[in-house]
Amino acid sequence: ATGTRQLAKTWGGDFDEGEALCTIQGFLMIYGGLSTFYWIMTIAFVMYSMIFHPFMWMKEKTIEKCNKISLIINFSIPLLFALLPVFTGHYAPTGGWCWIDGKSTTGKVFRWVCFYGQLVIILGFCIFAYCRIYYYLRFNKRAADLKATHKMYNRIKYYPLCLILGYTVAMTRRFIELWDINLGFGWAMATSVTTGLFGVFLLMVYGRLGKLNKLFKEKYQCCIPICDRICCYLEDKTQEKENEKGPKSQKTKPNIDQDNTNSNDYNAGSNGSIYSSGSCDDATLKRDNELNPHLSQLGMSDTKRDVLAEVIQIQEQDPTKETLIDSTV
Repeated sequence: ATGTRQLAKTWGGDFDEGEALCTIQGFLMIYGGLSTFYWIMTIAFVMYSMIFHPFMWMKEKTIEKCNKISLIINFSIPLLFALLPVFTGHYAPTGGWCWIDGKSTTGKVFRWVCFYGQLVIILGFCIFAYCRIYYYLRFNKRAADLKATHKMYNRIKYYPLCLILGYTVAMTRRFIELWDINLGFGWAMATSVTTGLFGVFLLMVYGRLGKLNKLFKEKYQCCIPICDRICCYLEDKTQEKENEKGPKSQKTKPNIDQDNTNSNDYNAGSNGSIYSSGSCDDATLKRDNELNPHLSQLGMSDTKRDVLAEVIQIQEQDPTKETLIDSTV
């Protein structure tokens, strides 16, 4: 979706109003941008629900249903809103490229209905979800044992920051322009630069995840210093502060590099094991043995399976204290 938007922007804005290519460019930019926003929201929803409502993911039918709903929503809703200005003829040259015309009142309304309004809602949900997850992982006494959950959260927590860095200037500018106030060339240039870098911000975050990160390290090592320094700066600062506070706070953020080698302390992995050695009684081990085969059959990645397994373990240890998980879901 981001690639579609970036490709359309490379066409430039040398089009006449009403020209077919101008309409196509505006359509692709709205569609690609909205679809990217919805996928970022989906990532936040999955992470949020796996921590606070893990039992909803224990059914294969639920997983398949959620996958289908995500595909339908993330591609069809952006399509509908991108088509709306096509039917009303509101795609026109706006400077650097063709987008929704802001000269008329209807065009200004369409800018917020078809794009910025949805961005605000999605960004608000992502901030709420990630802040609540952070509070849970940081202050819940038992969250220190959620190694896979910490690992997954540390990988994806910068997606809302990409939205903020990429579109804060643009949203501010478009909001002020609702009152016919021209902010001048400086704001227009800042909007073009920040929105143009949005795809780069996503690449920096996504480029550090899983197999793609390994690919960069093997074939595109020149990209690693930039991505590592920018994406890991805040993470390193957080780790330094936690180290200064003492051993207790360090438990809230496990060492990702040691997750795979620490199999004696934590056995949650693709084999479906969900217990920490030396911390389970016979009843817990019996329950784990019954749950493991079921987890291994679920249609999800090993990382998600690890998160689901350890969250369920923590919840079942004490379902009445310091948790918001509803086991009846």
